Amino acid sequence: MKAKLVPVYFKSAQDPDFVKQLNELKVLLAEEADILDPVALGAEVPDTDGVIFPQMLGDAFRRLEEIEKLPQPLMVVTSEFGTVSMWDWEINSYLTAKGVRVVGPNTLEKTKQICRAFALKRQLRTSKFLVYQDNPASEGGNQDEIFKRFYWWEPQCSQAIEDKFGLKIVKKSFKKLAEDARAIPDEAALKVWEKKKGVTPIGKITNRAVMSAIKLYMKVMEDLDADPGIIAVGMNCLNESRFCETTPCLAWNLLYEDRKMVWGCEG
Repeated sequence: MKAKLVPVYFKSAQDPDFVKQLNELKVLLAEEADILDPVALGAEVPDTDGVIFPQMLGDAFRRLEEIEKLPQPLMVVTSEFGTVSMWDWEINSYLTAKGVRVVGPNTLEKTKQICRAFALKRQLRTSKFLVYQDNPASEGGNQDEIFKRFYWWEPQCSQAIEDKFGLKIVKKSFKKLAEDARAIPDEAALKVWEKKKGVTPIGKITNRAVMSAIKLYMKVMEDLDADPGIIAVGMNCLNESRFCETTPCLAWNLLYEDRKMVWGCEG
């Protein structure tokens, strides 16, 4: 997914310096951003992930109110290297002092990271985080006195994440996942492992632990295949480890190799 960026200009979209830099950005950020048609400062901005200034002018000091109305943070990428030009630091500092959130990346990689962050922000609004847990930090769990201190298991934490980013937290039973994984025949798990072991180096792990991890991987894959909206997954692996024969680390690493799936310890 690419970021949708709207370039904003001060005077004219035909200004030679503006046109030159805009064309440079389209090449430099070809993999990270779809750059839409330019919009004049003060005009209505279409639906977008963010706005970008390919050119900064001293007009910014006199047009603060119009700049304040733009979606923030603002990207200022004004050099041919895909970074902020050193001559724009003064304007950026002025805008920041006035409460405008400005991002002026000093490397091309940072510019690309910002684009990916903009795209991710949009993706999160329609995405889900799958968590396997049953009764975290309750009587009977491992080190409950420690895990009771973690905010992320509080309902208000899940609600805050959803309110801020739109990301849905989907909870499923860790106990049932482990039971279903154990029910997979060794023969089926072995076939999957035969395809994986040539490209996934492991240390001295017992065959039983490997089979347990592969079965866990297979069951999680079923849940992921059933819901493409899931972009991250985790489980309460230490606190409720009694449900599982092994840690899920190998299973998670396989998921990352297959799908670049982000995973979180303890959910």
